[in-house]
Amino acid sequence: MFEAHFHTFPEQPAFSDFSPPSLTRRLRSHRHQCPVHAWAAHGKRKDEAGIAQPHWFVYIEYCRHDGAREWVLIERPCSTDLDELFAAAQWRELPRIDPAGTRAWLDKDD
Repeated sequence: MFEAHFHTFPEQPAFSDFSPPSLTRRLRSHRHQCPVHAWAAHGKRKDEAGIAQPHWFVYIEYCRHDGAREWVLIERPCSTDLDELFAAAQWRELPRIDPAGTRAWLDKDD
């Protein structure tokens, strides 16, 4: 079981689309040679003893050939440097990715 937390900031209303720039990034997939959208969430994962341990959940979002969006998750203890997780995301295998479709999707949001 996991529990993710999205932190809001005093100047932002709760449940807004706001995410600190350090937790949301556009990365370059070195494996697929295209940009991807990635974001991180801080949460908890219970260990074998049932004790909740802080974890990072990093989601890598991209487009498939049918136009649907898909994501892959990287999960690590919070002792792992977040920049290292984003760096690892650039080499992650992304099943059914459409590099051209992903590029077009991300370029239209610029």
